[in-house]
Formats: sequence, structure tokens, C-alpha cells
Amino acid sequence: MSSLKTIKYSKQLIGTSLVWLTGMGMIAFAIVNSSSIEQLAQLKYIPIYTVIILSSLCLGLCHYLYWQDYKT
Repeated sequence: MSSLKTIKYSKQLIGTSLVWLTGMGMIAFAIVNSSSIEQLAQLKYIPIYTVIILSSLCLGLCHYLYWQDYKT
């Protein structure tokens, strides 16, 4: 793998990792500030759950693609 591709994938991994950590922080904040389980199902938390799920999928995909290109 060329040096330029390695830098590109490294930046993508760092970016998606930061988004994932931010999403995890938001989920933790939502759980800590909720007084009951029913409160977590409110609509205001749906975007937070969406961010964490999508960023987790993107992070996994970036890691997979990085290691596939690294092998070749």
C-alpha cells in the first residue's frame, strides 16, 4: 500500500473513531441524565442513537477496508 493511501486511511480511521467516541459520550450522557427507562425512548434521543449506530458501522467498514488493502 502506498504511503498516500496509508495516510488517507489513517485520517479516516481517526475521524470515524472520534465520531464514534462522541456518540458514545452522548449515549452515556443520555443514560446518566434519564430518571427512568421510558425516558430513554423519547424522540429527542433518536438522533443520538442514529449517530452511534451509523458511526459504528462506518468505523468497522474503515477498519475492514484498511486491513484488506494492507494485506495486498
